[in-house]
Amino acid sequence: SKCPHMSDDALSKLSEATAPLMRGIKVGAGNSEYELGAETVLFRHEKTLVNRNRYAVAFCECMTDEEVDAKLANIKAVNYIRIGEEMKAEMALIEYLENKEGFLRVVSRIKDSELDLAYILVCEDAAVAKEAVEILKGTNPVVYGATKENYKEMIEVVKEDKLALGVKASSLEELYATVELVQAAGYRELILD
Repeated sequence: SKCPHMSDDALSKLSEATAPLMRGIKVGAGNSEYELGAETVLFRHEKTLVNRNRYAVAFCECMTDEEVDAKLANIKAVNYIRIGEEMKAEMALIEYLENKEGFLRVVSRIKDSELDLAYILVCEDAAVAKEAVEILKGTNPVVYGATKENYKEMIEVVKEDKLALGVKASSLEELYATVELVQAAGYRELILD
């Protein structure tokens, strides 16, 4: 970066070539902000993991308010120290299937709880995902559900706030092709499945 003879294009290519194989991303906000990725090894015995695994509790649009409240109460109850690390649920994974009102109700109910959680929105419908992101404004959720069919619409949902976008596919080949399309569209804050 201090070399006067390097063009901006050469600098960006060089910095991308020397970046870690697994890019680091930040999700959540405030006390529940976590960095994921940025690892250089697959197994902990090779080298200590840079960013430890995080625990999420799954919710679904099909749950009643009582079921959601029971899970939230359980999240509060399970919190202990193991080998010097606090073990607790740090994220809420909320899945959309087909009931938009139920999904948005569950998202709002969890957000209105007194828990400090990061959020993972599992939703392939870009319009519904956009509404959920609006409810969670400022919490930096993961939006999981980009596919080769909907990746353009999903990029529109996440690009303004630079949210992590979960890309999924049925095979590695399809995933690679989809990621190429997403990156060609200019988005790089990705989680791959």
